[in-house]
Amino acid sequence: MPHLRLTIVGLAWSVSLSLFLAASDSSAGEPIPIRKILSNLQSYQLHELTRQGTISQLKPLPPYIGRVGSVFDACTFHLDDGTGSIEVHVSQGCVWPDLNLGAFNGERVEVQALLHVLSGTGEGPPPILANAISMRRLEHK
Repeated sequence: MPHLRLTIVGLAWSVSLSLFLAASDSSAGEPIPIRKILSNLQSYQLHELTRQGTISQLKPLPPYIGRVGSVFDACTFHLDDGTGSIEVHVSQGCVWPDLNLGAFNGERVEVQALLHVLSGTGEGPPPILANAISMRRLEHK
């Protein structure tokens, strides 16, 4: 029985250390490049990340029924930070509340999102989706 207890304690420490390292990596003040996220997806599963980049492949979604009711003004787009891109899903936020204008391709934004690594087919990397929590426009350079 003592070996089982040591194994469980060792596993708990290992998981805690992994979570600490992932959290300290994402909160160290330096943004994590999308390339790094893509190379180690499982470490960022269900992590809240903030990334800046450029919108491309903007696609409005038709209204649909979500978990808490009807969803309007939803969209998906790719956010490219220069090192890679991830797909971002925005529910009820593609019409900008501050100016009542929609997002557009080529616009620079900062997105805070929850990262989901989805089940893949086993061929190639699994698909990922970042569910936007908040988004703001950045000044043009």
